Amino acid sequence: MFDEDPGSVKAGRPDPIMRYIRAWRPTFIYVSPSNYYSKKKPGDKGVEKVVISLLIGGQKEFMPQLEQWGPYVPGRVGGYFRDVQTWKKIAMNVVGKVRVNGTKTPFLSNVLSNHDAYIGRPLNDSELAEECMGGMFGGSGTTANTFVYILWGCLRHPDVVRKLKQELKSAFPERHTVPDNVTCSNLPYLQAVINDTLRRYPTIVATLPRTAAEDVIVAGQHLPKGTIVGTQNYTIHRWASAFPDAEKFDPDRWLSKENDEDRKLAYTPFSVGPRRCIGMNLAEMELNLLTACFFLRFDATIDPSMTEEDMRLYDTFNAGPAGAKLLVHLKVVKD
Repeated sequence: MFDEDPGSVKAGRPDPIMRYIRAWRPTFIYVSPSNYYSKKKPGDKGVEKVVISLLIGGQKEFMPQLEQWGPYVPGRVGGYFRDVQTWKKIAMNVVGKVRVNGTKTPFLSNVLSNHDAYIGRPLNDSELAEECMGGMFGGSGTTANTFVYILWGCLRHPDVVRKLKQELKSAFPERHTVPDNVTCSNLPYLQAVINDTLRRYPTIVATLPRTAAEDVIVAGQHLPKGTIVGTQNYTIHRWASAFPDAEKFDPDRWLSKENDEDRKLAYTPFSVGPRRCIGMNLAEMELNLLTACFFLRFDATIDPSMTEEDMRLYDTFNAGPAGAKLLVHLKVVKD
């Protein structure tokens, strides 16, 4: 994103910035009532979390002063704001550095443009830093959670694993070869596995609102200009006409011509149009290589302690497993 290698792979540990990314969630997340109130009771940790989130969630939208005063709040709540404040300072330094170096990547070319069409002026360094923070946040946990659900979906279906391994071994006979993205992108079953994971377990569940720019009729429903509208892929991805038996994880559905047109219309894991996910190509490449490397190199099984409830999608804008983990047993594939 910034044409800079933080060195995490060589160091064998995550970049310190990951702590700040985790701290950002409770300071702005969209809180889905179904996550908490359908399952939790007073006194549960989940209720404590939602109270904190409701207190400090949406700080920019409802109480911009919280960004300034939040770090002075003692204890755990203030700690979230202090971490985010540190992260913003890091992002401000990044912005200053790329300006001096003239760094141009696809992401920076978008956010460092001379004129923002929406607000009618160039972005200042504080606003640019927050765009960078948004890119960091959106480009990390989403892909990680999707990969977790790829494992959850595949490893419970031995036939899926067999087909996937067969295709990968044919494409990459040397197990230790690092797969290339172009080859992976052209492997039908690998793409089917990724597609049905993104369909069945979309990590961005919340509706992203837009304002109708003009009067419009959608599916026979009149929407006046100014109406707040949005799509929600968790629901769309369960449209029966496009995805029969929609709750079932079934990569084979993507290899069939049946329902093909409806499927193309309904499949929106990255949204559509000019405002679709800016990191879509990066996410697809990461998922291709991660999935290919994992199934080429490991035989794996899910620990018997894992339950459907552990893996229920839990929406904190970037949805992940409610149990916050997936336990698997790994065995290195022998040559």
